[in-house]
This record gives sequence, C-alpha cells and structure tokens, in this order.
Amino acid sequence: MTEQLTADSRYRLLDGAVPTSPDAIPSEFVIHEDGRLRVVWAPCDHVNSAARIVIVGITPGWQQVEIAYASAQRSLAAGLSYADACERAKAEASFAGGMRRNLVRMLDEIGVARALELETTGNLFGAPCEDLHTTSALRYPVFLDGKNYTGHTPHALKNGYLRSMVETVLGPELEEIAPALVVPLGKAASECVRHAIHCTGAQVSLLDGFPHPSGANGHRTRQFEEQKHALTRTVENWGLTAQ
Repeated sequence: MTEQLTADSRYRLLDGAVPTSPDAIPSEFVIHEDGRLRVVWAPCDHVNSAARIVIVGITPGWQQVEIAYASAQRSLAAGLSYADACERAKAEASFAGGMRRNLVRMLDEIGVARALELETTGNLFGAPCEDLHTTSALRYPVFLDGKNYTGHTPHALKNGYLRSMVETVLGPELEEIAPALVVPLGKAASECVRHAIHCTGAQVSLLDGFPHPSGANGHRTRQFEEQKHALTRTVENWGLTAQ
C-alpha cells in the first residue's frame, strides 16, 4: 500500500511543518484518491507482535493524525530512529482525548484490566506498552470530503481499494499478533475485522459488539449496557486461555 512512499519522502514531511488539516498534507503523501475519498500516509506502521490485546478503530481521525505527525517530528529531532519514532507516535496518538477516557472506563468494567493484571487499562496508553497494540481496520488515514471517514459511506468492504487494505494490511497484521484479544471499536470496525479474520484465519479472540467510545456516539452507554454481560464473558474466557 505504501510502496510509492520512500523513506526520504516520509522524513521530509516529518521534518517540515505539521499540516493543519487533511487538505494541507503534501500530495506526495497521498496514497490513493477516488472521488470524494482520500487516503494519506501517517506514521502508523509500527506493529507490536508481542501484544496481548489489540484495539482496532476504523481509521485514524485527524486529531490522532496531527498528534502522530508532531510526535514523530519530536522523536526524529531527538535522534530516535524512524521505527522508534513511529512506535512513540502511535502510543501518544492512539484514541487520544475523551475517546480514550470512555474506552478505558468500558474496558475496566468488563474485566480487561483484571485479566492483564493491571490497576486500570489506562496504564496501557500514553507510552509504548508491550501488552498493547493499537491499529485501524484501515491503517492509513482515510478522509471523505476532507473530513474523518466513519466506515459507512461508502462501506469499507464495498469499496475495492478500502477492502484491499483490510485484506492485505489488517489481515496479515492480526495474523502476526495472534493469539490476542482483539477489540474492534464499533460496527464498521467489527465488520472489517471479521472479514480480515475470515480471509486469513488469524487465531484471535474477538471481542465483538464493543461500542465505539467516541463522544459523538450518543448510543454508546445503552449499547455498552446491552452488551456488557457478553463482553465480560468473552474477556473471562480469553483470560483463562491466555494464562
């Protein structure tokens, strides 16, 4: 997916000013354009193959992308390698803001912290953590008309290019990390994860039915309460097999 992006071109973006909007990202970092859709490169390449839990969004939103660019810039300026800069950028940017608070609360309530022997799953975020891998069904940021793409219009699996990202990027990524507890956030991410697992046969424990923790999801509390018992049972079963 990123073969046309050389290491030199990536460094040039990270050496320059942080873009202030999706439309300000240099054209050399545009991976794909198709009508209203635009896919761009961001430092999201790090894969923690030793992780015990994988949290999967649909695609990085602009807030996360901006944080990731700025973090990678600081790391490279401090002398870190490109790989280390990507790892740190992902840790800082993943599900940043209020979404992270909602996510941590829900994960704690269904016993994920207990299964990982942590006081709270909040300890997984903010810095590289060997137990956690964060990713997206569409690893590289997708924007629709310059705004965050939600996975629905067009449906990720009904668009040829986006479906190929799920099959050729997400699928092998899950295979590399298996076995792990995989937590897709929301319906669109769940559908993509199930498709990736079907294509690759990745041996993971799927925590299906987890609501998207975004504050924009006004139904998340009701959805969580409806799914809480089933989610807790899945975590308990995973914890037993992971011991």
